[in-house]
Amino acid sequence: PEVAPRTYAMMLLKGINDGVSNRDFWLHHAAWLYASGKGVSKSPENARKIAEMIINEGYTLGFYTLGEMHQAGIFGNDAKGEAAGYFQKGAAAGDTMCKEALQKLQKLQPSGKK
Repeated sequence: PEVAPRTYAMMLLKGINDGVSNRDFWLHHAAWLYASGKGVSKSPENARKIAEMIINEGYTLGFYTLGEMHQAGIFGNDAKGEAAGYFQKGAAAGDTMCKEALQKLQKLQPSGKK
């Protein structure tokens, strides 16, 4: 059955507080909740803080999360060029999703442009 966005958000945040396994995955989804405003108040600032928390805890998924958000214009349309930087950092740390995202981004952009 479908779960109301607010209920989903509260379950997700409770799981994080309770010490779930795959914490990076749960934090990634929490960041997107704040980025989209689904079930919580929309807050790009909180989305960024959570993504940075993922990185600070040693998970490369945080780079992917920030890259995705920059691509989506969560932090403003002028921030889209920063996506490649985050994908590059994640790729350098061995993150497969960042490598794939960077390759897709490079195919979409003319050579030499960010």
